[in-house]
Amino acid sequence: MGVYIHYDGKSLEPRKLPELLDGMEKVARAFEWKTTRISRQISGLKPTRMEIGNGPAKIEGLRLVEDTVIGIVFDTGEAGAFEIAFNSEGMIGDYVDISHFLEGTENEGENCWFFGPLWACVTGFPKTHRSVCTLLRYMETAHRFEDWEVSDGTGYYESGDEKEMLEEHLILGSFKRMMSDPEDAKAFLVATGIVSKDAEVVPLDQLPPPKKRAKSRSARAGRPN
Repeated sequence: MGVYIHYDGKSLEPRKLPELLDGMEKVARAFEWKTTRISRQISGLKPTRMEIGNGPAKIEGLRLVEDTVIGIVFDTGEAGAFEIAFNSEGMIGDYVDISHFLEGTENEGENCWFFGPLWACVTGFPKTHRSVCTLLRYMETAHRFEDWEVSDGTGYYESGDEKEMLEEHLILGSFKRMMSDPEDAKAFLVATGIVSKDAEVVPLDQLPPPKKRAKSRSARAGRPN
């Protein structure tokens, strides 16, 4: 639970991405954010399909992957850091090391990567929310993308409605601060009858972000397999 901004798309001009990153750093400096450039090589295996839920992860269709990732990590200060990165085909996203899922299989010991989406968590920080949206709007206008999509839980990126955005932050920001404290979180859940006194409670800030809403088939086209 929180305020998340997801962003996705594919560059139509991957060779011009370094120029875009330079412009993004200039925008970040106006917000007094710290930036760290990313440039790394990815080599190993990559699944064409993966399911993570209760029980062991299901990984299918392992194939070799050789790729490059470039991007920027933005340290906003008050709301922490977020990343915007691209692979060699211009896809927005980054690789996550999932080698531990190969333990006990014939591929144990191999490097294994999953190319996943990126997001910014801005819960309780409307100023940072505005700034992230300004950065994303700059990207949208300064570079040519296909399947460009920004999913803003408050609708602010699309509508510019400050009132609705601020209300979301007021509600979820206060709730997040309370639910991030283990004792307060458990007291609230026990008092409302959601859990028993003996239940184990995971603080809200340790939970993974919600999944982005499903896209149409056309919007998913082009995501590396």
